[in-house]
This record gives sequence, structure tokens and C-alpha cells, in this order.
Amino acid sequence: MADDSDSWVALYVCLILALTLIATRLFLRRLRHQSFSRGDYWCMAAAVFILTRLVANHFLLVYGSTRTLTQMERTALMRGPEDELSKKIAGSKLVLCTRTLLVCVLWSAKMAVLDLLASLIVRLPFELRLLYSFWAVLFATFIASIVTTFSSCAPIRLHWQIDPDPGNCVIGSAWIYTYEFSNIATDALLMALSFTLVLSVRIPKMQKFRILSLFGVGALLIAISVVRILEGRISRTQAGHTLWASLEVFFATLVAVIPTIYALVRNKRKDTGYTYDENEVTIRGRGDRTQSAVMAEGDNDKYTARIWTELEDGQFREDNTSASKILVHEEWEIERSGPNT
Repeated sequence: MADDSDSWVALYVCLILALTLIATRLFLRRLRHQSFSRGDYWCMAAAVFILTRLVANHFLLVYGSTRTLTQMERTALMRGPEDELSKKIAGSKLVLCTRTLLVCVLWSAKMAVLDLLASLIVRLPFELRLLYSFWAVLFATFIASIVTTFSSCAPIRLHWQIDPDPGNCVIGSAWIYTYEFSNIATDALLMALSFTLVLSVRIPKMQKFRILSLFGVGALLIAISVVRILEGRISRTQAGHTLWASLEVFFATLVAVIPTIYALVRNKRKDTGYTYDENEVTIRGRGDRTQSAVMAEGDNDKYTARIWTELEDGQFREDNTSASKILVHEEWEIERSGPNT
């Protein structure tokens, strides 16, 4: 087993904490008697990828890989026991597995964040164009990151070739540049969208500051990505790759779950149904879409009090996942419910 305490500690501490955060989000969701949202399912997918990566990375640290070998070590390995050679080849193949799982974790977390933001922009005039644009960007960057995982060395067998030395392609510089720049760009876009939404509504300054702080955690993830680009592009040691990748997983999970955990902790009620009363109104938008919502009396702001279904304490909500009853744009016609509604 490799004697690399930093890698082992980072692997297990960061990934177990990430799994704990996801479990906490799901537990609180059920505790509040709310159905799972799409964001919750993306977090579940991320948890599966994290757990699988934990197992794969464990064996990678045990076996090692060809990217850490000097030419002298390669020659000795070719002349040594067959089982040591097999382990090194298996470890090198696991590198591709862990890289793929890392990308899957990060992009699943991004989809969870986008699902939360989608619930806030779902009734904006440009909602579909905005959402489609984000989906397209996330899909394109995900595919690019996966493709470069396997295409860094051509043919692919060079990833686990022992002798002769396949060269620097085993470091995965092309993959690191592609997925990290994609990671930075998509995180920056999601942060910009979240900050724009928060700053556009009238809520108490301290609450606004808290919500901005929750989404601002993404800045740490961007900083880690920058450091990994600088550290990992020429690194032939497993320690650096495992350490920074584990930190990325943890902070990506933190960004994906902490706003929802915040909302669920603040939500003291266990609402299981939507409350209809004399304050009920019908909102008609483009395409004759109608929906019911409880309007805050005297609220003439751009959005109603229901904009923060995920980030308010939810007195009048059906659950935290009801995107169809969240955002009301000021240009919509608002009519009192009548017998013909």
C-alpha cells in the first residue's frame, strides 16, 4: 500500500463529508414531508458516483499507476513479479475510471444547483431560452471533459503501457485543461445567475447577504480549479491529483446542497398540502398558462413573496419542489379567483 497519508486523508474525509451532506439534504427533505425534487435526484446520482469513486480511488492508491513511474522503475517492473505488473496496469486503468467519475460528480452537482435556480426563473419571460442555454453549455462541457479523459493518449492502451514510456500523455494535461476550464466557466455562469436572481428581489439585507454567501461558496470551487490547473498539469505524483480532486468533490457537493439544507432547516412547518384561502389569486401568463398562488398583501415588488420557495421559510408552500407555483412576473395579469376559475 502506498505510504501517502495526505492522499488517504483527503480521499476519505472529503468524500465521506460529501456523502454526509447529501444524506442530510435528503433526510431533511423527508423530515419536512416533502417529495424529492429533480435536484435531490441529481444529488442521489452524485452520491452514487462519489461512493464508486471512493472505492476506485482506494484501489488506485493501493496499486499505483504508470504515470508515477520513472524509466528505471518501469524496467524493474517488467522484470519483476507478474502480479505487481498486473496491479500497476489495473491501477492505470482505474485512473480513467476515477477521472470519469470525478466529472460525473461535478456535473451532477451543477445540475442540482441549476434545478434550484430553474425553480426561481421558471416564470421569467426568457425562462426557456435561459434554461436551454444552460443545459446546452453543461452538456457540451460534460461531453468534452469525458472525451478528453480517454483521448489524452492515442491509442488508449498507452494509458497503461509500461514499457516503453508513453510520455507525458499519461499525466492527462489535455483532460485537466479541458475539464477544469469547463468547470470554472460553468461555475462562474451559475454563480452569476444566482447572484442576479438574489440581487433582483426585495428581501431583508441580512437575509440577502446569507443567501449570497451560500451561493458564494462556488468561488472556493473556482479557486481550487485554478490551483489544480497550475499544480496538476505537469504532476506525475498521485498525491496532488487525489488531494485536489477530493477537495473539488467536497466543495462541489457543498455548493449543491447547502442552499437547500439552509431552507429546510429554516422551514419549521411540515406542510403536506397547499393552503387555499381568501388570499388566493389566479395568475395568467403567456400561452394562457394559469396557476394559483398566495400573494403577499401589498407586495408590489418585481416578484412576490413566493419567489423564494427554496430559500424562504415556506409558510404557504406545497413543498420545496413546486416549480409551477414559485415565480410571478410583474407583467402578468392577476385576477381574483371566481366561481368560473
